[in-house]
Amino acid sequence: MKVVIRTGNSEITEKKSRFLGALFPVSSENEALSVLADVRKKYWDARHHVYAYVTDSGKIRHFSDDGEPAGTGGKPVMECLTRADLTGALLVVTRYFGGTLLGTGGLTRAYGTVAQAALDHAGLAELMQGNNYHLTLSYQQAGKLEWLVRDAGGILLDTKYAETVQADLLVPSSEEKRFLAQTADTFAGKVIPDDLGPRSYYTDEAGRVHFIGGGSA
Repeated sequence: MKVVIRTGNSEITEKKSRFLGALFPVSSENEALSVLADVRKKYWDARHHVYAYVTDSGKIRHFSDDGEPAGTGGKPVMECLTRADLTGALLVVTRYFGGTLLGTGGLTRAYGTVAQAALDHAGLAELMQGNNYHLTLSYQQAGKLEWLVRDAGGILLDTKYAETVQADLLVPSSEEKRFLAQTADTFAGKVIPDDLGPRSYYTDEAGRVHFIGGGSA
């Protein structure tokens, strides 16, 4: 799945009706509803605020036509989120009615078009599943660990140098067994990774690691 790392905005005018699209990152259903309330407040004079959101790794999904004919607004907006395989996302399309009816087909096309444009202008990142490990090594062993992490497609989060080297790292779930086997072989079983548990994470445009559920590195 993917997550939103940069908000996307769009705007189209169809038969004098103005459609404003916005894609937001949200961490929960409550945050999605809070952001939606802010959008309603900002565009208080608009007739409709059609929306869709997906949270909790796709487990929570909801959309609303907000007064438009059933299936003409919320459904095409949700379809954009589904096609993009997004989670932790709220997509809102605000409509200022221009006085001319668009018909159900026209509404569906307009909402789908502006929703997709907002998504196209946003920044997205792949949501990764991995395991967090802590290792204690000698200075000589530390150089070998860097190679092991890179080979596994992992991320070295933090390294502290004192009497020993303390390292924290992430390893993708798909490479976890191979990483542990190579680590045991490389260090002849003398370095045992401390398993800190599974984490969901993504990397932003600056290369920073962010954990779903809070925290960054």
